[in-house]
Amino acid sequence: MDDEQAYLQVELLGQGPVTEVWKAFELATGRHVALKTPRNSEDDIGVARRLLAHEAMVSQVVRHRALPRVLRFETNGSEPFLAMKLLAGENLESRRKSATPWTLMEVIDSASSIAEGLESLHKSGWVHGDVQPGNVFLESNGNTRLIDLGGAHLPDRHPYADSPMESELVGSADYWSPEICRSNGVGGTPADLFALGILMFEMLSGQRPWPSGSLRETIKRHHGDPAAPLTSPWCKIPTKLARMVEAMLAREPGLRPSAGQVADELGVLAIRLMERGIAA
Repeated sequence: MDDEQAYLQVELLGQGPVTEVWKAFELATGRHVALKTPRNSEDDIGVARRLLAHEAMVSQVVRHRALPRVLRFETNGSEPFLAMKLLAGENLESRRKSATPWTLMEVIDSASSIAEGLESLHKSGWVHGDVQPGNVFLESNGNTRLIDLGGAHLPDRHPYADSPMESELVGSADYWSPEICRSNGVGGTPADLFALGILMFEMLSGQRPWPSGSLRETIKRHHGDPAAPLTSPWCKIPTKLARMVEAMLAREPGLRPSAGQVADELGVLAIRLMERGIAA
């Protein structure tokens, strides 16, 4: 079967260092998919092949509505690819740049979905490794997905160990936990919760708990500076929610809640807010 001829690329959706994602038409089924392929460079093929194979493997092991859904993949042919469900909506980074106001329930629902996706990964032994706005997709139907499993790894083990890619940094430094700052972006499951805590802080306050800067400045701030106070210009943050975010940003990994605990507490908080008639 000539897999590389099975798709017609329609529109470029995004690009990474060595891969790109297209809206594509699947000739066999007549459906549109998100097609992840190497960028148009011979130098990138080998690296991209390993990235795509790794992401395909993790996506087959861990399945959850808050994680990417891979429909088909080929990583050994001349043109490796991942075909994934095409999502309608926007990522969290685009939403942040648009300055569209949130509702409190939107923040809670999105964070709860991310936590559930992380819980599924963590129970299967995986760390996502790159929880950041560009990897959170807000679907038009209200679902939130934590996408891009290319950096997923076993606890404290580089996703591309024993390869030329082992020296590559994993994830975005703006969302690194203190322990990650000492290990080139590789850590355990608590590091994902720290990153989610930064995301929630940013969604609620409109800014990160630490300002951006050079890699060295970011590492120093996350490792030694106190986080900014959590306040919101558009809502009264429930005390339990503020305490949860504070716990997620604890310097010591063992003091942070698990993904399951965060999902459970957010679920309880959502019910209480709905009972009180607070939907905004």
